[in-house]
Amino acid sequence: MKKKYYVVFTEKFMSALCKQIDGRIDKCVIECDNYNQADEIYTNAIRSDAFKYVRIYPYKPYFPPGRYNVSDFAYSAFTRLHNRRA
Repeated sequence: MKKKYYVVFTEKFMSALCKQIDGRIDKCVIECDNYNQADEIYTNAIRSDAFKYVRIYPYKPYFPPGRYNVSDFAYSAFTRLHNRRA
């Protein structure tokens, strides 16, 4: 079984990517099939003014639902969505 990596970030601005609900903090979690994909997302995210608190995790992180609104994406779906917005 291949090891998955997860890139997590908070969007600075409200957008359709991570939906804001009830004043909770919006977290986007991108599931990557390998470290190279995670590093690609991470590098692009830290260069962007739209994201903050960008991190790579070697496991799927847990965020309490009462405080966070979490949007999960697969690497392929996120790159298609992000390329459409650019």
